Amino acid sequence: MKAGKTLKLLLAASFAVGAMAFAPAQVRAADPIVTVIDGTGMTEVRQDGGCCGTGSWGAAWSSEDQAVAVYVPVTLPAGMRSTISFDYSVNSDGALTVGGTMACTGPGTLNNNQFRVDIVESTLSGQSWFGSPALGLLKNALTPVANSTGHIDVDVTAWAGTTVNLAFRLAYCDFFHFFYQIEAQWSNVTLTTTDFWVDAPVATVKPVVTGSYAAVGVPLTGTRGTWTSISAYFRPQWYRCTKAGAAVDQYTSVAAPSGCSAISGATELTYTPTTADKGKFLRMRSGGTGDGGQLFSFSKATAVIGTAPVSTASAPPTVGGVVKVGRTLTAAKGTWTGTPTPTYAYQWYRCTATGVAAATVPDTCTVIAGATKSTYKLLAADKTAGYIRVKVTATSTAGVTVRVSAAKKIL
Repeated sequence: MKAGKTLKLLLAASFAVGAMAFAPAQVRAADPIVTVIDGTGMTEVRQDGGCCGTGSWGAAWSSEDQAVAVYVPVTLPAGMRSTISFDYSVNSDGALTVGGTMACTGPGTLNNNQFRVDIVESTLSGQSWFGSPALGLLKNALTPVANSTGHIDVDVTAWAGTTVNLAFRLAYCDFFHFFYQIEAQWSNVTLTTTDFWVDAPVATVKPVVTGSYAAVGVPLTGTRGTWTSISAYFRPQWYRCTKAGAAVDQYTSVAAPSGCSAISGATELTYTPTTADKGKFLRMRSGGTGDGGQLFSFSKATAVIGTAPVSTASAPPTVGGVVKVGRTLTAAKGTWTGTPTPTYAYQWYRCTATGVAAATVPDTCTVIAGATKSTYKLLAADKTAGYIRVKVTATSTAGVTVRVSAAKKIL
């Protein structure tokens, strides 16, 4: 393989698609099915400043400046069109705002008074919030900007066959006012489902990862693949794996090929391997959602991530033997480091000047056609040139490196 030649990292397109986690219904139901999720009364999140706030039935309550949350799990039937509905009211002593955090950062914090309702993948603790990137956030249902009441319908068909959480979260951050209150209530939480005939998402061409080499510090690029029956893509996600494997589809966001774990923050189409990836394999996951549900497709695993071959400066390639016409010389490759273990190729050169070992072939040297073994028998043409060198090329999936021996004078 020539030095610098691009090594494509596998991941051929595959048209095989496994059975979906659910089978779309074949007919539309005559009437929707309405399921009451929380019909026992009004539920509340409240935060009181100062001294005297108290909780109430079904309430999450805090007397501190921090996020307050109630999570309502809702199981969505597979193969169904689903809508979550609820009535709400919100009342705040101060103006409501829309912000990206629920935390109160210290004295002087103002204008972070929020009530927000989201559809989330999992529950969060403390003052966590659905920031950017949106950790666990599937869909925002409500973010009022003023005290109000109303009714909300949220289409959650995209997550059919999974359990989602309806998250009611509230915070009042205003350290300049000792006495204050923010209160939000909701009731009549229902799930409405309807059978319908739709096609499930399909990745007709799986995601593919390419790059120059499978090496620490060398960028990799993934493709989303080609999809049918989707309305939106999910963010890409890179995975670190303990073994190789073919491209594969999964049907929930928490499923992954055996031995693979998500890399925190690696949610773009490009990713540069780090030392934590050395000795591992990488995959990229793409995903799509539509009326028929969701699908996640994993690329084929890359070659094992390694480090490019490096020649030890104190032990470069050398030429051994009696340097006379008619005698056979033997090249020693020198000492190298790098993973995985590289393979080595040889090329002999006749040169017109002396010189030390180098990383490139000097301009004073000419390649000897066909001289590509570790041994070489000197010719009269070499004597005319005056000197001989050998180039060693080390190649692995992590890179290609060249090292040239010092010149030997032909006697």
